[in-house]
Amino acid sequence: MNARIEGLAFTDRQLEQFYYVNRKGAKKRHFNHEAFAKAYDVDIRWIWEGELCKHPRGLKPLKPSLPPPLSGDEFVAAMASMDHDGRQFIIDYMNLLLAKRST
Repeated sequence: MNARIEGLAFTDRQLEQFYYVNRKGAKKRHFNHEAFAKAYDVDIRWIWEGELCKHPRGLKPLKPSLPPPLSGDEFVAAMASMDHDGRQFIIDYMNLLLAKRST
C-alpha cells in the first residue's frame, strides 16, 4: 500500500474493502488505488505522485442557485409589461410544459 494512504487515519477494517487478488486462491493481495480515490473523493495523482496541488483543499463550489420564483402579483405585472407575442409565447410554453407533465 502507498505511504500516503498509510499516513491517513484509516483502520485496517476500513481499508479491507479495497484489497483484491488477481486470481482465485492467490495469496498476494493488491490495493485498488482507483476505488479508494473514488470512494474518498481524492485525486488519484495525489496517491500515486503526491501532487497536493491536484487534491481539493476546501469545499467544492456550490452550484449557482436559481433566482426565486415570481409571486403571483410579480408574474401578472411581468405578463402585463410584455407585448402580445411575448405573452402568447409564455402561454404556449406553459401549455407545453403542462402537456409533458400530464403524460
